[in-house]
Amino acid sequence: MRVLAAAIVLASAALAHAQADEALLGGPIPNDIDSTDPTGGTATEAEWHGTPQNFALELKFGPYMPDVDSEFTNGNTPYRDTFGDDLLVLGLFEFDWEFYRIMAGGSSVGSFAVGLSSGFMQAVGPGKTADGRTSGESTVLNIVPLYYTAVFRFDMLAERWGVPLVPYVKAGFTTYVWWILNGGGTAQSGWSPGWHFSPGILFQLDVLEPGAARSFDSSIGINHSYLMFEMLWVGADGFGRGKSMVLSDLSWTAGVAFEF
Repeated sequence: MRVLAAAIVLASAALAHAQADEALLGGPIPNDIDSTDPTGGTATEAEWHGTPQNFALELKFGPYMPDVDSEFTNGNTPYRDTFGDDLLVLGLFEFDWEFYRIMAGGSSVGSFAVGLSSGFMQAVGPGKTADGRTSGESTVLNIVPLYYTAVFRFDMLAERWGVPLVPYVKAGFTTYVWWILNGGGTAQSGWSPGWHFSPGILFQLDVLEPGAARSFDSSIGINHSYLMFEMLWVGADGFGRGKSMVLSDLSWTAGVAFEF
C-alpha cells in the first residue's frame, strides 16, 4: 500500500502548501469580508461561501480476489492453481459530476452525482503445459475494471454542524475487461459485465487546518479534501447468465478525495 501512503502524504502536503501561502499573505484568510459604511455606520459582514463546487476526484486502493473458481464444479480451482491465494491490488481513479445539490436553511444537505472510475489489476502465475505440468513461462491475467456510478453524498453533518464526516453511497453498472497472456501472446480475452454497490465515508481534512483549507479553495478551487474508506461489492458475472468469467468480490478501498 505504498502508493496509498504516498497519496495521503500528497493531500497533506497540499494543505501545508496552502498554509504556507497564508503566512506569505500576512495571516489566514478571514472568515468574513468586512465593508464599512462610508458615512460612519456600522460594518456589515458577508460570509465566505467558497468557490463553486461541481466535481469530485478520488484516488483509492484496496485488495481484490476475483471469484473465478466459483463457476467450476467438482472441486476444480483453475484460478487458485495458476495464480495462488495472493490478493490482487486494485487501484482506482474516479471522476464524479455533482449535478444536483440539496439545500436547506442556507447550507448543503447532500449532493447527487454521476461518475466514471477505472483502474488496473494483474495476477501472475507459472505457465502450464498441455498435460498440466509447470512450464518455464508465466501466465498473466490483466483486468481493467470500469464502473459507471450514481452517487449520493450526505454532507449536512460537515456543512451545517462542523462534524467532519460525509457518508455516501454508490451503485451502478460494472464492466471488467480482461485478457490472459502466455508465452505465445494473448491466449484469451473477454469482458464480464455486472453490478456494483459501495457504501462509504469521507473524513474532511479541512477541520485540521481551516485557514489553510480556505486558502487552498481560494487559490486553486479545491473546496474540500478528504480521506476516504468504502466497502466494495462487485457482481461481475455477466448478470448471472454463465457466459462470462466470474470476477466478482466483496472488498474495500481507501484513499483520498477532492471536491472542486
